[in-house]
Amino acid sequence: MSKLKEFDIEIKEELSRTVTVKAETLGDAIEQVMEQYKKGEIVLDAGDFVGKTIDAAPTQQNTR
Repeated sequence: MSKLKEFDIEIKEELSRTVTVKAETLGDAIEQVMEQYKKGEIVLDAGDFVGKTIDAAPTQQNTR
C-alpha cells in the first residue's frame, strides 16, 4: 500500500471588466480608470468572472 503525500494546489480566479472613459490620450484614460479603481468607484465582483485555473502552487515543492 502506498503512502499518501501532501500537495499544495493553487486556485486562481480571474475577473475582468471593460470600462469606457473619455480622455485626450490613452495614457490619460488608463490613469483615470486606475484612479477610479483605487478610490473604490470601480469594484469587480462575481459578475465580472471570466475564468479560473487550478494548478500546483508555484512556490511549493509538492513532493512531500
